Amino acid sequence: AYAAGIDFVEGDIDNAALMGALMRERKVNAIIHMAAVIGHGAVDREPRQTFDLNVYATVKLLDEARKTGVSRFVFT
Repeated sequence: AYAAGIDFVEGDIDNAALMGALMRERKVNAIIHMAAVIGHGAVDREPRQTFDLNVYATVKLLDEARKTGVSRFVFT
């Protein structure tokens, strides 16, 4: 744990099954979403992949949050 009461789980927000499982198992009621691909290098080399990760992965995360009853979702 990084701090008392906080567990770190390494994963990919594009993995809907993992995100949903974590939300259910941990009874998540709020999400602060700050994951993104940023910077000229990543965007310029793979613009489609960048878009997919920044937009579609967020939509998947929102859908899992809806399915599992998350009541608050903050997108930064």
